[in-house]
Amino acid sequence: MSRKDFATISEGVMAGRAGLFTVVRIDVQKSFAPRDWTELATLPEGMRPARTLYMDSQIGGYTARAYANADGLLRVYNLQTTAGNAMADTLLIPLL
Repeated sequence: MSRKDFATISEGVMAGRAGLFTVVRIDVQKSFAPRDWTELATLPEGMRPARTLYMDSQIGGYTARAYANADGLLRVYNLQTTAGNAMADTLLIPLL
């Protein structure tokens, strides 16, 4: 996939479809509260998983948990006890 195959779905979040997967590129500079969920974007129709999925991710180099559901909600959970201030990751979301 080239950069032109991706659409910006919120500030710092781009998504594109590759066969049976949605590829989400995240490069966000914002505050991620400790031990809390932060909403990143809503995936467009055709790029949403059939069911709720949880994926490993990172905030500021530390482990986080990402979440996507059939309504398109994309969130990330900061597992740390301190706030994070940046997230750069690529998520692969199966559409089956």
